[in-house]
This record gives sequence, C-alpha cells and structure tokens, in this order.
Amino acid sequence: MFMLAMVNARGLGLGISLLSTTLGCSALESDEARQAAEVTQDVVAKGVDEARVGIEKLGEVAAEAVEEAHRAEQQAHRTSAESLEGAKDAIACEEPGQRCTVTTDFARRARSNGGAVARQLRFRIVKTPALGVRIDGMESGSVAELLGFQVGDVVTHVNGIPVGSSRDTMLLYMNARAARRYVVEYQRDGEAQTLTADVR
Repeated sequence: MFMLAMVNARGLGLGISLLSTTLGCSALESDEARQAAEVTQDVVAKGVDEARVGIEKLGEVAAEAVEEAHRAEQQAHRTSAESLEGAKDAIACEEPGQRCTVTTDFARRARSNGGAVARQLRFRIVKTPALGVRIDGMESGSVAELLGFQVGDVVTHVNGIPVGSSRDTMLLYMNARAARRYVVEYQRDGEAQTLTADVR
C-alpha cells in the first residue's frame, strides 16, 4: 500500500512533467511545472511516511489491547474455575442421578459462574430421543458427573421448564437463580429419569 502511494507520487510528478511537455509549454513553464511536481512528490512522500508511522502505532496499540483482553479472559476463567473448587465436598448423593444435596455456598458460587459449569461439559441440543440437551462429554470431577449424569444423557426439563430451545433459556435462568430445589428430568438409554437436587 505504501509502495503504491510512493509510485503514485512519483507518477504524479512524471505525469505533470509529461503533461507540460505535451502541451508545448515553454522551458520556463516546464521548469516551474517540474518544480511543482517535485514539491508535490515530496509532500505526498512525507504524508505516506506519516501515515505509515501512524498505522504502525495503531497496530501496536491494537496488539496490546488484544493481549490485555486475552489476559483478562484467562483470569476470568481461572476465577470461575476456582469458584467450583470443593465440589466433591459440596455435592452429596444418596443415589447418583436420582437424589443429591448441594451446599448453599457452592450452589451460590455455581449459579454465579454458570459459564464455568458449562465449560466442564460438551453438549448439544438434540431432537431425538427427546428435545433437550445431550451430554456428549464431561470433565472428570465435573459438577454434572458428581450429580450422577453420564455421557449420552439428554436433559429435557429443569424445574418443569423445557430445555433445548433458546426461547426458554431466560425463563430457566430466572427460575434457577434462587431455587432451593432442582428437579432435572432427563432420558438415559431411552428411559425417563429424574434427579432431585436440594440446596442446603
């Protein structure tokens, strides 16, 4: 881009010189035109240099901003992961996948950092065997694993609210924020299951 501007600046000077010669200008007029072309070329070259310096500075600032955003994102991930520490002690199940209790403190931290809980899973919306969210993978020691969920389970409802459509996401979020009991309906190997998790 800068080279093109320089070539254009030189070409402008050459073009003015050729134009004055072609129009049959006198030698004096031709010299004046040549000087004007040289001044124009110098002004354009200076402008190109200033633009290059400005663009380089802008690039440096943008690179610093991207790096800072990356550091902030990493810190947020560390902080949210730390919020889930102690999950093994906070979640107790009489029957995994059926009946569990979760400490109030841990439930508050998990609700505040839902993204950290979600990052422990690989999941996707499915329509069969039922409309819901199928768990395709999970980290060892994840909240879902501690509650007794397994890979392949399809969660269909939480506290009676359907799961699997973006339309119900906000309603589910509002309901889950302060719930003291979570009733999670899901399918495992084609059979309906229910997990009840009480916050105590």
